[in-house]
Amino acid sequence: MNNAIYGNKLKATLPRTERPTKANLHVIAISASDSEHFGHNFHLVPGTNTTIVTFQKIGQQPNETTKSKSIHIARAFRSSNAGMALFAEHGLNGAKRQSPHLFNTRMKSMGPRSFSYITNNINEKAVAYWNQTGGTGFTINLLFRSHKDDHGCDRTGLGRWTHLRFRGTGQTTVRMISAYRPCQNKRDYGSVWNQHCQYFDD
Repeated sequence: MNNAIYGNKLKATLPRTERPTKANLHVIAISASDSEHFGHNFHLVPGTNTTIVTFQKIGQQPNETTKSKSIHIARAFRSSNAGMALFAEHGLNGAKRQSPHLFNTRMKSMGPRSFSYITNNINEKAVAYWNQTGGTGFTINLLFRSHKDDHGCDRTGLGRWTHLRFRGTGQTTVRMISAYRPCQNKRDYGSVWNQHCQYFDD
C-alpha cells in the first residue's frame, strides 16, 4: 500500500486530541493572549522614582575578563539601565580568581562606578577548580552604591544567597536578596545539590 494513502487512513482512525494550552486560575486558556514576554514588559528607561531590577541565571562565566561572554554581561548591565542586577549560577570560584579577572573588575569595564559582589561555596575551596558550579551575586549602579550600607552572604558559606541593604530617607531600609535553590542532581559529583549534601552530612 502506498505510504501516503496508508498515512491518511491512519490519521482518519486516530481520535482527535486537544492540543495542551496554558490556562489561568479560572481554567481559561491564555494562549491567544500569550506572547514572547514573560511577566511585565521590560521598560527601557525607569520611570520617575522607580528603578529596574533584573534577575538572571547567567550560567558558567569565563575565567578571564577579556572573554567575549565577560564583556557581553558587563555591556548588558550598562545598556539595560537597571539599578540592580541579581545573578545566580555564575560558576566562578572567588578563591581561584586573580585580581584582573575578578567579577567586580569585569563589570567595572563597562560601568566604572558600579559595584559587584559574588559568592560561592567556600567550604570546598581547597579542592574546587576556578569553575565551581553554583554561586549567587549582584551588581549595582552608582545610585544604589551610594545608599548601600551592608552586604554579605549566607553564613554556611555555601553561596546559596547574597544580600544587600540600602538605607533611604527617614532611616528606611530595603534589603534585596539573590538566592539559588538547586535541583536534585546526585549524578554529578560537583553539582550544587551534592555540594550541599556534603556540607550538611558532615
